[in-house]
Amino acid sequence: MTVHAPADVIIQQLPPAITVEPVDEHTCVVSAGSDTPQILAAYLGMFDADFEVSEPPELVEHIRTLARRYERAIANAPLSAGQARPGPRRVNIHLVRGG
Repeated sequence: MTVHAPADVIIQQLPPAITVEPVDEHTCVVSAGSDTPQILAAYLGMFDADFEVSEPPELVEHIRTLARRYERAIANAPLSAGQARPGPRRVNIHLVRGG
């Protein structure tokens, strides 16, 4: 998966067994596995960085499910001062096809 954060920042958040390869100064690729797509999706959400996944399909689908769930969770939450409530929108996950 591609993480939009510097490799040195992401490495500090992960166990040494997980491979983090810098792409450039703002992006890295993380190679990680998990017992379930649900656990891996939860870890990805803790990066505090944008990320892209392309596989496996089960992980992609679970992230879509979480995105919809989180959107519903805040649908009626009060907004911060100066924020406008967005209208209904579709949550999209950007898929990157490896080659």
